[in-house]
Amino acid sequence: AGVGLQRTARKTDLDNGISYSVNSAQRTESGIALGWNDIQHLTTGDTVEKTYTDTTQATGPVQRTLIYEAPFFKPNREEDYAIAWTFFENNNNE
Repeated sequence: AGVGLQRTARKTDLDNGISYSVNSAQRTESGIALGWNDIQHLTTGDTVEKTYTDTTQATGPVQRTLIYEAPFFKPNREEDYAIAWTFFENNNNE
C-alpha cells in the first residue's frame, strides 16, 4: 500500500498537490488524477508524468516530476518468488 498507483484515480491526489500527465498517441492530458486502470493500456513510447511536492528535504519543499515510460505491467509476487526460489535451489551448490 502507498507504493505506485492506486487501482482507480483518487481525486484527493489533486487536493494534496499530486497531479499526473499522460502523453500518448491516443491522448495528451495534464493536471489530472490517474489510477492503474487509466494507464494499463498504454504502449511503448507513451509516458506518464507524476508531479508532487517532496517534503522530505531538510532545505524545505521541492516540486518534483517523475516520468514513467510504458509499457506497464502489474507484478505477480507469488510467481516472482517461485522463480527466485527455483533459481536459488538450482544454484545452491556453487
